[in-house]
Order: sequence, then structure tokens, then C-alpha cells
Amino acid sequence: GAPREPFVMVGSDHSAQYRAMFYVDNPNAVSVVLPPGEPVVASQISPDARWLLVVGDHALPAGARVKAAFGGFVLARVGSADVGIDFTQGAWPGVVSRAQGLSGPEPWGTWSDGNRVSLEFVDPLPADFSLVLKGHTIGDTDRPVTVVVGSERREIHLPKPQELSLSWHTDGTARTIEFEIPWAQSMKELGVSEDPRKLGLGFVSLRVIPAASP
Repeated sequence: GAPREPFVMVGSDHSAQYRAMFYVDNPNAVSVVLPPGEPVVASQISPDARWLLVVGDHALPAGARVKAAFGGFVLARVGSADVGIDFTQGAWPGVVSRAQGLSGPEPWGTWSDGNRVSLEFVDPLPADFSLVLKGHTIGDTDRPVTVVVGSERREIHLPKPQELSLSWHTDGTARTIEFEIPWAQSMKELGVSEDPRKLGLGFVSLRVIPAASP
């Protein structure tokens, strides 16, 4: 899946860019043409851009984070270092490398399925960040969900749909955010329906926002 976030393609070969735009198939993509060998500068990229695809030999702007390089193309992450997950999607290329314990996406978001959800990120999480989670527990229960990042554990309560913000301090090497939901139950176990999924927490969105540098 190609990134759907605002996307800028830069290069000096019109036809190669046109072909690449066709394959990227992103309605948020814009194309910038540069003279051969000219570096990409930040002012050429809109402030809301999150991905940069460079076609050919062009130096990246300061702060760009290379995610992939292949056959004369370089894909880089640009702009805000915030990381966002929209749980109406089923995959988050370039953001999450592995997700476990989630059911399939629905129009509102995604249910947890089982007693544990694990989200492993492509890049290490910032040493200091806010985790902003939007969601709710099934059946409006006030039972706690434990969030684990590195060696830190926090209990959260989401008895009704809402957004919570938690501040974290880590050693800067953690890549995984885990949610422990020991009380998850299936509708089948409860005799409500034949749904065998062990549901617990409904995820709508999640954001990792680095703490502002002092």
C-alpha cells in the first residue's frame, strides 16, 4: 500500500515522474521538477508533506529520514516527526512494521482480538513523547487496560469513546507499544452472538507526539 498522506515527488525526468505518480496512486501527491543533480530544499516541499519520493540523483533536504531506496528512487519521511495510526486502515507502511492482536478494520476503527495488542514501529519511539489514544472498551466497561512501553506500565480506563494523552519517558530504544486486556471476552462466550473474537478495546486512532525539545 502506498502512503496516503501528503506526498511529494521530486526529479528531473518528467516521464519517469509521470509513471511513478501513476503507480503511487495517491490523491495527495504533488510533483516537483528540478534541474538534474540539483538538491531538494525544504522550501520546495509543502509544510504538510509527510513523504518525499526522489527520482534520480538529488540530495535530500535536512531532516528527511530515508525509508527505502531502490532502482534510482529514494523514499523518505519528511515534515513533522509525529507518528499517526488511523485504525480504519489495515496497515501502516513506513510507520508500523508489525501489528498483533488486532481484528480487521471497520468503518469506525479496529477491535482488539485477544488479551494483548502489540504495535511494533519501524523507527524507535522518541525518548520523551505523548501517546494520544482515541478509543473505548467494549460494553462501556470501566475495566482497566494496561499500556506498556519499555519498562513502564500505565493503567487506562476508556468506558466511553474519548481521547487520552499519556506522557512517556523511555531510554530511546523502545519500538513497541503493548496493550494488555486480560478480561477480553467473546460474544460467543457471553452467549450474545456467534462472534468468536475476544474483544476488549476499540482503537480509533493513535498518535506519538515527540516532546518539545527544551
